[in-house]
Amino acid sequence: MCLYLVWVDIKDEPGLEFTHKVWWFLLVLLLHVPGYLIFRVWISMRRHRRAQEDTHTPTPGPRGRRGGGRA
Repeated sequence: MCLYLVWVDIKDEPGLEFTHKVWWFLLVLLLHVPGYLIFRVWISMRRHRRAQEDTHTPTPGPRGRRGGGRA
């Protein structure tokens, strides 16, 4: 059951390489329930960070000779 849940969560995860998907699948296969709990924590942190990056607006860079603004 845990392997199916990992596959459902990870199959359409954007920006995650195939090797990382296989690594998580094998970790859950070896550790079963503890591995699945570790996976859930990792995937929720990854999604939370990605959501923060999407809403974060970058601040303007420094001005001056090296900053691309007026000297």
